[in-house]
Amino acid sequence: MYGFHKINRTPRNQRPQADAQRWEFSHPKFLRGRTDLLEDIKRKAIEPDPNQTRQRVELPTEVAAQLRRMSQEHKEVVDALLTERRRVQRLVGVVKNMYDAIAHLTGGGNLTGGVSKSASRRDTVILIHLTS
Repeated sequence: MYGFHKINRTPRNQRPQADAQRWEFSHPKFLRGRTDLLEDIKRKAIEPDPNQTRQRVELPTEVAAQLRRMSQEHKEVVDALLTERRRVQRLVGVVKNMYDAIAHLTGGGNLTGGVSKSASRRDTVILIHLTS
């Protein structure tokens, strides 16, 4: 990885004996007394294999089916949410119409609090205060 090479230093006539062989590692810039060369010994970067670039990964059949089911369920939840939002908007309109009708019938004199709104990101509450 750093450019060292394994070298067999066993004399040729003794090499058949595997347990008696002597191995050393050598590098052209690893020399006795030359500490200035040590900074040139660096780990080699791993080069990507050109045959393995950007291969598409196939999902197992069960995982792909589950992903499709979850995607469909997500779409259904989003559709239901939009339906409920439209329903809430219609109900808010009905309440406003009721308030206007009551105000018109009573001349507005009996409505002390009017319409108070407590709005948040998810819902709107409309309260009508009537005095007797």
